[in-house]
Amino acid sequence: MAELEKLSKLQDPGQLEERWLEALTDGFPAEDLSAALASLHGQGRDGLADQLLELALDAMESVSDQAARSVFLWRAALALPRAERLRRLLVEEVRDRYLMYPPLEAFLERSGLLDPEAVLSASARRLEELLSYQEGTYLLHEDFGPGIIESLSRDSLTASYESRKSHRMTIPTLIEKTAPLADDSLRVLSWR
Repeated sequence: MAELEKLSKLQDPGQLEERWLEALTDGFPAEDLSAALASLHGQGRDGLADQLLELALDAMESVSDQAARSVFLWRAALALPRAERLRRLLVEEVRDRYLMYPPLEAFLERSGLLDPEAVLSASARRLEELLSYQEGTYLLHEDFGPGIIESLSRDSLTASYESRKSHRMTIPTLIEKTAPLADDSLRVLSWR
């Protein structure tokens, strides 16, 4: 367990805040920062989590390490149910990172991440799952079984299954009827 996460479990917010401010100017340890926020939320200390989140988001503007910024945004979003500024920054980060990913806007919409009323952590988790749909990855269709994605476009994809080759479906159908599969899942290994 990292230092800030340990401090978040103590009932001394002053000590946590002091070390938090030091961490923001001393390397921005994204994983520790987001773990501490998750811990605070889990303890029902949302006011303190919100306050520290705002400090981190302010400091993040001067962080040049794009990977650390991305890790922090994703992990904080997966941990917190509500944080509008974090939601907006995560959407911006995702759009920058997946600029050439054809179904991105449909996935952002379907995940709920664009809806300020949706639970942030659930929306981020759903988007993370949707972004795993990539050319060459596997999926499980409720009617056709396991398949492999051949191509993706803004509004559809083509996948091959044992019983259907080069089957085209819309993004809404993809979301409704399939689930991503890991390369090493038993369903994929038995199919291939």
